[in-house]
Amino acid sequence: MPMTAHSNRPGAGSGHRRFFGAAAAVCFVAALGAAPGSTDAGVGSPPGGPEAADPMIGGPHPLVGHGADALRSCAPAGGGAWDISVVKVTAASDLYPDQSPPEGTLQGRLAEPLSADADLVVFVFETGGFAAGNLPLRQLDRRSCIVVAGHTAPETYWVSGGAGFTGDPFSDIVYRGIGHVPDRRIDGGIRRSSVVMLQCAEDSHLDQLTVAFANNDMLSTVSGCGRRVTVARSVCGPSAGGTAGRCGGMFGKPYHECGEHTWGWILGFENMRRNPLIGCGTRAPVNVTNVVTFNATDAGRIQVPGVRVNFRSILSIGGPMTGCDPDRAITWFEQIARGPNTEIFLEDVRSVPAPGCPWRTVETLWGGSHTVFHYSVSQKPARFEDHGVGTPHPDPPGAVAPVPLDDLEEAVLRGAGANFRLQCDGRLVHRPNALDRESFRRVRAREFASRPWENQVHYESVYGRIDFPTGTPCADGNDNGIPDEAEAWLTGSASGIRDVGAINPETGRPWMLDYLGGR
Repeated sequence: MPMTAHSNRPGAGSGHRRFFGAAAAVCFVAALGAAPGSTDAGVGSPPGGPEAADPMIGGPHPLVGHGADALRSCAPAGGGAWDISVVKVTAASDLYPDQSPPEGTLQGRLAEPLSADADLVVFVFETGGFAAGNLPLRQLDRRSCIVVAGHTAPETYWVSGGAGFTGDPFSDIVYRGIGHVPDRRIDGGIRRSSVVMLQCAEDSHLDQLTVAFANNDMLSTVSGCGRRVTVARSVCGPSAGGTAGRCGGMFGKPYHECGEHTWGWILGFENMRRNPLIGCGTRAPVNVTNVVTFNATDAGRIQVPGVRVNFRSILSIGGPMTGCDPDRAITWFEQIARGPNTEIFLEDVRSVPAPGCPWRTVETLWGGSHTVFHYSVSQKPARFEDHGVGTPHPDPPGAVAPVPLDDLEEAVLRGAGANFRLQCDGRLVHRPNALDRESFRRVRAREFASRPWENQVHYESVYGRIDFPTGTPCADGNDNGIPDEAEAWLTGSASGIRDVGAINPETGRPWMLDYLGGR
């Protein structure tokens, strides 16, 4: 059976693709799903709020926020059917490659030449499991219009290593549904490479990710050359490696213009800080919405002046690793210069103290009594009123809708991480993997770790070994990357799609993208 297929539109390669610059490594995060602890329950629609006009991937988890226009520029300039190259991931191997990654793994498929002429390259998965080795993304000749659809795997596909979209600029990247953990057999299970980084990219979207046990920034966008990027529906943690086990954020310098970033539906779970960090100056707004931190050292950080940020629906659940400093538990800022250049909008920010702390739950609104801690060498406090604004900065089309604080914790737990499977019949279902299932249980039970995890082996010694099942692939009789049952849902026939790049007349999208959105 061939592992790579093309849609059959002639005359591919319209020369429309763009190659941009941006930097990012991302910790992303959550959407709304089924009831707590449910198995194979349909996800349903996300909470209310504006959506991007016809995002190229819709369904229960549509592309949202500043990155909602990802893939739009991949359409052929003359309209009509797309030429889509479908690459099947058929294997997961725990053998670390010396030179060539094992055949059929995601690492192996990325090491093979990708079509230069196709409008879009889509990776679909016939297996879950554990695949060792960093993804060879830096070496890709093709730098735009790529979808890694990890949510099509029958079980979570885990990469033991990193996904570094680095080197030459990328654009129109969708990276979805992959778990990242270190290899427990190497260096005690600690590897700095178990991170996701999107560097120098535009119009890109990372979501449904779980990144754990790294001792570096786990999810980040390296800014200064990034525009229109979303990190969403993801779990960041638990971390390893002491104080370096951070979630991540938007990195750069004060002179970098790195706005138009969205972070939404994120769970920062027992990591050290940066949930997220905003480390570059920008006059273009950054949106941080629907973020829950649990027993994390700090909720978030802005460490440069000259930024415009909307913080909406932020819940910090303190624990032993958080300590009893209320400023630290809510959000804290470093190196903010006084004056009008930094403009912070806060709405619905709640901090729940760690057990035994001598202070009560704090809710913060602009103009309230909250002191933003000025964490500099002098450690002089700066009042929030010095930097707060009373009106939110403009939202992009398809902005993430804030969830009410009383509903936020459960909404994020039901919607974050590499915990969604696109079933054979096209239903997107919530089926938490073993690691996140335990993490979610501990959040609900308020079961805290008293100190940072040393590594994955240390964690497993307490909570049991994490398993990596492979699952059973869906039947795909015409080998086009869309399962027979999903074709029947889309067209009424199990073999009704001859060309996955042909346009569905009801939606205006290629059949493949409608399948990836699910129902």
